[in-house]
Amino acid sequence: NVTLTSAGALNELSGAFINGALLTTSSVDGTLFNNPNTISSFNATNSTSGNIALTNTAAPLTITGISQTGNGTVTINNTGALTTSGAITTTGTGLMSLIASGAETIGANITATAGPANILLNAGGILNQTAGIISGALLTTMSSGGTTLNNANAVTSFNATNTGLGNIDFINTIGTLTITGITQNTGNITVANTGNLTTSGAISTAANGNISLTAVGGIETIGAAVTAGGSGTINLTTTGGTNALLIQNAVNSTSGAIAANSAGVITESGAGLFGTSGLLTTTSLGGETLNCANTVGSFNATNSGLGNIDLINTASTLTITGITQNTGNITVDNTCNLTTSGAISTAANGNISLTATSGVETIGAAVTAGGSGTIGLTTTGGTNALLIQGAVNSTSGAITANSAGVITESGAGLFGT
Repeated sequence: NVTLTSAGALNELSGAFINGALLTTSSVDGTLFNNPNTISSFNATNSTSGNIALTNTAAPLTITGISQTGNGTVTINNTGALTTSGAITTTGTGLMSLIASGAETIGANITATAGPANILLNAGGILNQTAGIISGALLTTMSSGGTTLNNANAVTSFNATNTGLGNIDFINTIGTLTITGITQNTGNITVANTGNLTTSGAISTAANGNISLTAVGGIETIGAAVTAGGSGTINLTTTGGTNALLIQNAVNSTSGAIAANSAGVITESGAGLFGTSGLLTTTSLGGETLNCANTVGSFNATNSGLGNIDLINTASTLTITGITQNTGNITVDNTCNLTTSGAISTAANGNISLTATSGVETIGAAVTAGGSGTIGLTTTGGTNALLIQGAVNSTSGAITANSAGVITESGAGLFGT
């Protein structure tokens, strides 16, 4: 073992290096060891000013603890794997960087909340967390074999890149987590924050990678594009209270299913929309206002509280696989053909409006409005037909059927009120 103590700074001259087991350093004005050292363990304390830096070439390197006081940075760069077994702390705003050409394992607390400071974890292989909590400002991760940080971390922002095969999994517990961007090459993305979750940078997967973003007990705001390649699915969820799901930017999959699940309302604004040739499934407790230029192939919705379900869509054919409305109205307008394959219903006095703008409308399953709820079925443009192949019923409400072409009944098709 090697112990180096200075009342000032610790520096390494050109050509010098340290070879040994545990290197323990104590300095007042910084520790800079940037030559190709070969130690197996490192512990450092810096008490006033200056940076802590270590370049190492042992595989693996174990960090048994680092304490940095002031606004200096901490930079550890190991050629090989890197593991932490003791706490790493900084009291200032200096960037904390742990870089390894191999796998990186976080086994103890990393604390940068006082400044707060940003944290960079850069692994040439898998980035994994076996113990401890990561807390601070922006956490940036880079890996080539996946990132798994599933303890109760507490950072204010998160950015991740994975260039190889492996998932990106992150669990966090802070009032509001902002995702500044995630780029995934081959694998899935799963982020859950206990609190609010906001995105300010693009989140994307390559072909067939799934995306799951969850605000546990908080509001979720999608402020930047979320894109799943190929058949990759997207799941956006809020839980608890009446926490809303706010779609303020595009949420797209090439062909994968998209699920939007809210403990409150689901709203679209600005550039917010859903797009997939597959199925959009929504669940809410306060209604759904999806009135931007959505392009989904299929739609299924459930609202269990007070509020309307509204969807504007622009697919060549929209298939409604089912809508269940507790207290409120249903309005769906598709620019082109509209087909129903599952039941559509409202509770007492809820109105239903289905419109195929410049397309054919085919009612292939039951449409039922409770109480005095009205039903409006409409096609526009050309000679577009209204085809009634399932029962259209209201207890006592008015039913209107408006067609730019013919209106026909077949199979189980009928009107009743």
